[in-house]
Amino acid sequence: MMRICLPKGIRCLAISFVMVAALERPITVSGQSAATPPANVTTLVQANSAFAFDLYSQLKPGATDNAFFSPYSISTALGMTWAGAQGDTATQMAQTLHFSELASGQTVPAFEYLQKKLAAVEKKSGVQLALANSLWPQQGYKILPEYLKLVQAGFDSVITPVDYQKESGLVRQRINTWVEDNTNQRIKNLLSPTDVTASTKLVLVNAIYFKGNWAEKFDPKDTQPEPFTRLDGTTESVLLMHRKMKGAQFADVPDGPVPLQMLSLPYKDGSLEFIALLPKTATALPDLETSLTTGQLATLLGKLTKPHEVDVFLPRFELNTRYGLKAPLEALGMVNAFDPSADFSGMDGKRDLLIGSVVHQAFVEVNEEGTEAAAATGVTMMPTMVMQPQPTPVFRADHPFLFIIRETDTGSILFLGRLAAPDAAN
Repeated sequence: MMRICLPKGIRCLAISFVMVAALERPITVSGQSAATPPANVTTLVQANSAFAFDLYSQLKPGATDNAFFSPYSISTALGMTWAGAQGDTATQMAQTLHFSELASGQTVPAFEYLQKKLAAVEKKSGVQLALANSLWPQQGYKILPEYLKLVQAGFDSVITPVDYQKESGLVRQRINTWVEDNTNQRIKNLLSPTDVTASTKLVLVNAIYFKGNWAEKFDPKDTQPEPFTRLDGTTESVLLMHRKMKGAQFADVPDGPVPLQMLSLPYKDGSLEFIALLPKTATALPDLETSLTTGQLATLLGKLTKPHEVDVFLPRFELNTRYGLKAPLEALGMVNAFDPSADFSGMDGKRDLLIGSVVHQAFVEVNEEGTEAAAATGVTMMPTMVMQPQPTPVFRADHPFLFIIRETDTGSILFLGRLAAPDAAN
């Protein structure tokens, strides 16, 4: 569901979960420390970004659909799952997630370094950025100590044994409560009764929460109802915030695959930024979505000016989204992981686990104060049986656009979305 938001402040969050069921082969722990060479972290960030655009292309939002998710949350939850995969299952997952672009043995250490890097943002800045990972194995089900050590060290994951066989409903509620607690109560009921059953052997969850004020806040007195043109040419009234930003970055890109304007607004202290990509015409958003890649985004970012004055008009909005990711991941080549032929023997030493479901839920609120966002991803494992700027450029987002929230030092895309119909309930 998406609705125009009235409260002040910008908030974002996301949750991802992977449900695993039971499959055999030990894994090796690299023993690498979190002091991963920067090149590996850069490659992981690029891999996560490439996966973000691949996955976005599979979500296929319609003309009046909004979209919002956390690529970082999904990559992390699936990264913990991939760490226990072997053979073709591991290969397919690595190719889908672009982990195959990293040097052998460097993916988990790079995640470890990146997670600590992102966790340090909150300590040094005026924003809230919280990351949390957890594993929920069936009591008495033997998970290899090597795997537990790997996810604890590499992903700072909390491991909590539970009893799905006797109390799957209570366990589901317990995991959902953990998600709520780690997303400031923004992500609720992540797991449904069909996601967690007596057959579930393991659930892996990632949660991310962000809340930050703009470096320059909008004045609510300048927020006015204005027309917003949808992809189909119809219009609706939205609350459009307005301010002449002194420290914005702007690019007018008349050439390239899609003529567009690009805006970067920093959050307090500049550790994170909000990037909006606004096609010149209201109907050009699908063309932008089709053409956008990590390379294209890097090219566009290189066109941004140094901070200067930009006349900014931006909608005030709120989005709530939920995605089942099995079909999109299969379409990207991650097939074996959901099939009885799956090989997650790196988790339990046996080939009796497969992924039962991958669910992602996200929330974002953008208003005069800033942004709040959250997301969570869960993976459940089941038994196999189962340019040149104007002197004062104007950025007027009164038609559909893409937006990204990213960490500025590493370039990590934490959240990615599109606003196509501000008053739509999706």
